[in-house]
Amino acid sequence: MLDARKIFRKVTSKVNDFSAEQLRNLVCIVNLYRGNTGRLQETINDYLQTAADQARETAATTTLLHTQLLSLHKTVSDFARQYAKENKAAKTFTEALQLDEAAEVYQLQNQLVAAAAKAKPDLNKLEAIAQQCKALRKPQDKLVKQLADAIAAAQKNTSSPKTKTGKPLI
Repeated sequence: MLDARKIFRKVTSKVNDFSAEQLRNLVCIVNLYRGNTGRLQETINDYLQTAADQARETAATTTLLHTQLLSLHKTVSDFARQYAKENKAAKTFTEALQLDEAAEVYQLQNQLVAAAAKAKPDLNKLEAIAQQCKALRKPQDKLVKQLADAIAAAQKNTSSPKTKTGKPLI
Protein backbone atom coordinates (compact mmCIF):
# COMPACT_ATOMS: atom_id res chain seq x y z
CA MET A 1 0.00 0.00 0.00
CA LEU A 2 1.28 3.45 -0.94
CA ASP A 3 0.62 6.33 1.44
CA ALA A 4 -0.02 9.39 -0.77
CA ARG A 5 -2.01 11.45 1.72
CA LYS A 6 0.45 14.34 1.62
CA ILE A 7 0.97 14.26 -2.14
CA PHE A 8 -1.79 16.29 -3.76
CA ARG A 9 -2.69 19.71 -5.03
CA LYS A 10 -5.44 21.71 -3.42
CA VAL A 11 -8.12 22.67 -5.94
CA THR A 12 -10.64 24.17 -3.50
CA SER A 13 -10.99 24.10 0.26
CA LYS A 14 -12.70 20.69 0.00
CA VAL A 15 -11.28 19.22 -3.18
CA ASN A 16 -7.77 17.79 -3.49
CA ASP A 17 -6.46 15.98 -6.53
CA PHE A 18 -3.25 14.83 -8.18
CA SER A 19 -1.55 16.64 -11.02
CA ALA A 20 -0.61 14.63 -14.09
CA GLU A 21 3.04 14.61 -13.00
CA GLN A 22 2.16 13.46 -9.48
CA LEU A 23 0.08 10.58 -10.87
CA ARG A 24 2.85 9.65 -13.25
CA ASN A 25 5.40 9.64 -10.44
CA LEU A 26 3.15 7.52 -8.24
CA VAL A 27 2.74 5.03 -11.07
CA CYS A 28 6.54 4.90 -11.39
CA ILE A 29 6.87 4.18 -7.65
CA VAL A 30 4.36 1.34 -7.91
CA ASN A 31 6.17 -0.08 -10.96
CA LEU A 32 9.53 0.13 -9.19
CA TYR A 33 8.04 -1.75 -6.25
CA ARG A 34 6.93 -4.45 -8.69
CA GLY A 35 10.41 -4.59 -10.23
CA ASN A 36 9.59 -2.81 -13.48
CA THR A 37 12.28 -0.16 -14.10
CA GLY A 38 11.28 0.47 -17.72
CA ARG A 39 8.43 2.79 -16.76
CA LEU A 40 10.78 4.92 -14.64
CA GLN A 41 13.30 5.27 -17.46
CA GLU A 42 10.53 6.18 -19.89
CA THR A 43 9.23 8.83 -17.49
CA ILE A 44 12.70 10.27 -16.93
CA ASN A 45 13.30 10.45 -20.68
CA ASP A 46 9.97 12.23 -21.16
CA TYR A 47 10.85 14.73 -18.42
CA LEU A 48 14.26 15.36 -20.00
CA GLN A 49 12.66 15.88 -23.41
CA THR A 50 10.16 18.32 -21.91
CA ALA A 51 13.00 20.20 -20.21
CA ALA A 52 14.92 20.39 -23.51
CA ASP A 53 11.83 21.72 -25.29
CA GLN A 54 11.35 24.34 -22.59
CA ALA A 55 15.03 25.30 -22.86
CA ARG A 56 14.54 26.00 -26.55
CA GLU A 57 11.44 28.07 -25.71
CA THR A 58 13.58 29.94 -23.18
CA ALA A 59 16.08 30.70 -25.93
CA ALA A 60 13.35 32.16 -28.13
CA THR A 61 11.90 34.23 -25.28
CA THR A 62 15.32 35.47 -24.20
CA THR A 63 16.08 36.50 -27.78
CA LEU A 64 12.81 38.44 -27.91
CA LEU A 65 13.55 40.11 -24.56
CA HIS A 66 17.07 40.97 -25.72
CA THR A 67 15.76 42.54 -28.93
CA GLN A 68 13.07 44.55 -27.14
CA LEU A 69 15.49 45.72 -24.45
CA LEU A 70 18.04 46.88 -27.02
CA SER A 71 15.34 48.64 -29.03
CA LEU A 72 13.91 50.40 -25.96
CA HIS A 73 17.35 51.44 -24.71
CA LYS A 74 18.31 52.81 -28.13
CA THR A 75 15.04 54.72 -28.51
CA VAL A 76 15.25 56.26 -25.05
CA SER A 77 18.97 57.04 -25.42
CA ASP A 78 18.40 58.75 -28.79
CA PHE A 79 15.61 60.81 -27.26
CA ALA A 80 17.75 61.68 -24.24
CA ARG A 81 20.65 62.90 -26.40
CA GLN A 82 18.31 65.03 -28.50
CA TYR A 83 16.53 66.37 -25.43
CA ALA A 84 19.84 67.16 -23.70
CA LYS A 85 20.79 69.35 -26.68
CA GLU A 86 17.61 71.37 -26.16
CA ASN A 87 17.61 71.38 -22.34
CA LYS A 88 20.96 71.34 -20.52
CA ALA A 89 19.21 70.29 -17.28
CA ALA A 90 18.31 66.98 -18.92
CA LYS A 91 21.95 65.84 -18.93
CA THR A 92 21.31 63.71 -15.82
CA PHE A 93 18.74 61.74 -17.82
CA THR A 94 21.37 60.96 -20.45
CA GLU A 95 23.84 59.95 -17.74
CA ALA A 96 21.27 57.71 -16.04
CA LEU A 97 20.89 55.77 -19.28
CA GLN A 98 24.57 54.77 -19.23
CA LEU A 99 23.88 51.23 -18.04
CA ASP A 100 27.26 49.95 -16.87
CA GLU A 101 26.43 46.24 -16.75
CA ALA A 102 24.43 46.12 -19.98
CA ALA A 103 27.23 44.59 -22.04
CA GLU A 104 27.72 41.83 -19.47
CA VAL A 105 23.99 41.04 -19.38
CA TYR A 106 23.79 40.98 -23.18
CA GLN A 107 26.77 38.63 -23.29
CA LEU A 108 25.15 36.30 -20.72
CA GLN A 109 21.91 36.38 -22.71
CA ASN A 110 23.73 35.47 -25.91
CA GLN A 111 25.50 32.58 -24.18
CA LEU A 112 22.20 31.30 -22.78
CA VAL A 113 20.49 31.53 -26.16
CA ALA A 114 23.35 29.66 -27.85
CA ALA A 115 23.29 26.86 -25.26
CA ALA A 116 19.49 26.60 -25.02
CA ALA A 117 18.95 26.60 -28.77
CA LYS A 118 21.01 23.40 -28.98
CA ALA A 119 19.39 21.78 -25.92
CA LYS A 120 19.22 18.02 -25.97
CA PRO A 121 17.53 15.74 -23.42
CA ASP A 122 20.81 15.29 -21.53
CA LEU A 123 20.80 15.89 -17.78
CA ASN A 124 24.25 17.53 -17.62
CA LYS A 125 23.57 19.93 -20.50
CA LEU A 126 20.15 20.85 -19.12
CA GLU A 127 21.66 21.44 -15.68
CA ALA A 128 24.23 23.80 -17.24
CA ILE A 129 21.44 25.71 -19.00
CA ALA A 130 19.49 25.94 -15.74
CA GLN A 131 22.56 27.38 -14.01
CA GLN A 132 22.97 29.94 -16.81
CA CYS A 133 19.32 30.97 -16.39
CA LYS A 134 19.80 31.33 -12.66
CA ALA A 135 22.98 33.39 -13.09
CA LEU A 136 21.28 35.67 -15.63
CA ARG A 137 18.08 36.39 -13.73
CA LYS A 138 19.33 38.95 -11.18
CA PRO A 139 21.57 40.98 -13.53
CA GLN A 140 18.78 41.00 -16.11
CA ASP A 141 16.23 42.20 -13.56
CA LYS A 142 18.67 44.86 -12.37
CA LEU A 143 19.23 46.12 -15.92
CA VAL A 144 15.51 46.35 -16.66
CA LYS A 145 14.93 48.11 -13.33
CA GLN A 146 17.74 50.62 -14.00
CA LEU A 147 16.26 51.44 -17.38
CA ALA A 148 12.75 51.79 -15.97
CA ASP A 149 14.02 53.93 -13.09
CA ALA A 150 15.91 56.22 -15.48
CA ILE A 151 12.78 56.69 -17.59
CA ALA A 152 10.61 57.28 -14.49
CA ALA A 153 13.09 59.79 -13.06
CA ALA A 154 13.21 61.69 -16.35
CA GLN A 155 9.45 61.69 -16.52
CA LYS A 156 9.23 63.01 -12.97
CA ASN A 157 11.94 65.67 -13.32
CA THR A 158 10.75 67.04 -16.62
CA SER A 159 7.21 68.16 -17.09
CA SER A 160 5.88 66.80 -20.37
CA PRO A 161 9.19 66.77 -22.21
CA LYS A 162 8.96 67.52 -25.92
CA THR A 163 11.49 67.67 -28.67
CA LYS A 164 11.85 70.62 -31.05
CA THR A 165 9.46 68.86 -33.38
CA GLY A 166 6.82 68.94 -30.67
CA LYS A 167 6.66 65.18 -30.14
CA PRO A 168 6.18 64.27 -26.48
CA LEU A 169 8.40 61.68 -24.79
CA ILE A 170 5.40 59.62 -23.79
